[in-house]
Amino acid sequence: MSRTHAPPIRGILETAIYSDDLFRSHAFYGGVLGLDRVLDTPRMLTYAVAPSQALLVFKRGATRGDLEAAGGLVP
Repeated sequence: MSRTHAPPIRGILETAIYSDDLFRSHAFYGGVLGLDRVLDTPRMLTYAVAPSQALLVFKRGATRGDLEAAGGLVP
C-alpha cells in the first residue's frame, strides 16, 4: 500500500463536543483540566486551549435552531 506524505498537523483551530450537562462539563474542563472559559451561555461554553485554539462544548439539543447574534445569523 502506497502512502503519501501529508503535511504535519500543527494544531486544530476548534474542537467541538456535545454535553448533556454544561455545569458538570465546566467542572471537568475548567476545574480538573484548568482551561480558561472565555464564553458561557446556556447554549455553549468555549475554552481557550492554546494560542488560536478553542474547545467548544455545546449543550446537546440546544444547537438545532439558528441563533441571532450581533454579527448576524449563526446556523
